[in-house]
Amino acid sequence: APPPPTPEEYEALLSEIAASLRSDEEAVYLAHERLSEEGRRAERARVERLGEEFGAEREGGSDEVPCPICRGATLGTARDGAILCPSRGCLALRCSPDGLSLPSLREGLAATMEEHAIACGGELGFGMREGFLVAGCRACGGEFVIL
Repeated sequence: APPPPTPEEYEALLSEIAASLRSDEEAVYLAHERLSEEGRRAERARVERLGEEFGAEREGGSDEVPCPICRGATLGTARDGAILCPSRGCLALRCSPDGLSLPSLREGLAATMEEHAIACGGELGFGMREGFLVAGCRACGGEFVIL
């Protein structure tokens, strides 16, 4: 068996290990910072896209709202005031006399998507449940009633 290290050799070995750990720690910190910044940029871009898609301010004052469920059609309003998806019939919101409108639905969608994008960053999926438009996120397990 080799002789035990001298106190000087032991100190040198500990210094070498500590320097290596500091170097590794700094590399991990820098990588984390880079990924965090990339994530923040991606999240800002995603929120901007959501704002363009569901934003309250639309060019020309249009009240058009894309169907959040199928994204294949623009929502419309029936004679009885219900908000419907004409493409697949995947969305049908029966409106109360409170005055639910396409602009209020668009604002509710934009607010929910923006708040969730900031809090979690996971993709929201939309669907109808018991007459309500709901959003769910697999990443955080959150469920939100839109209207």
